[in-house]
Amino acid sequence: MESSRKHCKAQKTCPKNHSKHHCKLCDDDDDANHLARDCPKGITLFHGTKISKVNSILKNGLKPSAKGRIGSGIYFAEAQIAEQVSRHRGQGTGVAIFQCRVNIQYCTKSTHPPWQGVTSSSFEEWLLTDTNKYRIMGVALIDGAIEDNIYFPRGEIFVSGNCQLKGQVKAGRISSNKSLN
Repeated sequence: MESSRKHCKAQKTCPKNHSKHHCKLCDDDDDANHLARDCPKGITLFHGTKISKVNSILKNGLKPSAKGRIGSGIYFAEAQIAEQVSRHRGQGTGVAIFQCRVNIQYCTKSTHPPWQGVTSSSFEEWLLTDTNKYRIMGVALIDGAIEDNIYFPRGEIFVSGNCQLKGQVKAGRISSNKSLN
């Protein structure tokens, strides 16, 4: 028996079988014609951290900072800055740089002064205050090791440097020796 149910407007890229598609970035409840990763109200930004936090972030999302230089929320930057910050925070254990689609209507943009021991010059940073207005699209893993299984079926994992994935990996795509940007 054939279903008469209409598929959502994002049917070309949406893997779900539903009649309406909600984009969590722009809150388009009227059947969005795009996925969050393609949201026209979003831009691609990056969040860096230590490699040991990858599985927790993939399961639970990015954890907002309770306090930070310009307030509480999730901090983002360009890819190169996110890598420098994650190397600083990783303390030699390996780094993870999350590539995200972020709705900048919910961000405060600021110029961060040079960060002693981390960056040599000032850089742009974005503070996302509504921590539901982003989507993780990919993650770069540089050096270090992940012992556990990784489950990221709709995202891309970029592996470079001396990085070891010791468990099973389920991802939309896995690339080696490529960068996020």
